[in-house]
Formats: sequence, structure tokens, C-alpha cells
Amino acid sequence: MYKDVECTLELLGVGNTKEEAINDIFAKVKPQVGKEIKEPVVRIEPKNMEILRAHEKIYTERLFGLFLPRRRSRYELKVKLTVDLKVIELTKITFEQEVEKLSPIQHILQMR
Repeated sequence: MYKDVECTLELLGVGNTKEEAINDIFAKVKPQVGKEIKEPVVRIEPKNMEILRAHEKIYTERLFGLFLPRRRSRYELKVKLTVDLKVIELTKITFEQEVEKLSPIQHILQMR
């Protein structure tokens, strides 16, 4: 009923700190897996992470463009993340069918 699948994702994370950039990457894992795997995912386990690009942008921020200059940083990480997935195989589940027959009066009363 369970099936193990290995999936590789390329994700981009952005944040004001290094931790925020990493957290942004892991917040995007589940939605990205949901787009690629159509079966229900029970477990997502990171296996390997390869850094493709790590970029830090440093800029000066000023109040009203003139006063109180301060240096700010913006971190951007692009990674290749390999995850192990445990998914439920829906094809192995057999569903029993039950067909409901209503008379026209019952149909109108129950609004189905």
C-alpha cells in the first residue's frame, strides 16, 4: 500500500538572514512535491542538499533617501534537494460502489 519514491527538486530561497533563506526553501518543499507527485504523500524526508548558488546582496538603506544610512543584506540560495517520499498507492485500494436510486419525489425532497 505504501510506496517509496525518490524525488529531486530545484528550489530558490530568499531571506534577510541565512536562516530565513533556508527556512524559505523548506517551506516550498511540500507544495513543490504536491505538484510533481499526484498520489497522497505521507512522509517527506530530506536526503541530500546540493548548493547550486549562494548569493548575498548588500545594500545601503536610508530614511527618506538621505538620513540614517544602514547596511542591509539579502540572501538568496538555489539548491538541488533530494527527498525520500512515502506515498499511498491509490491504485491498490479497492472501493465498493453503491448506487442510490431515488424516486422523483424523494429526489426533489432531498435536493440531490
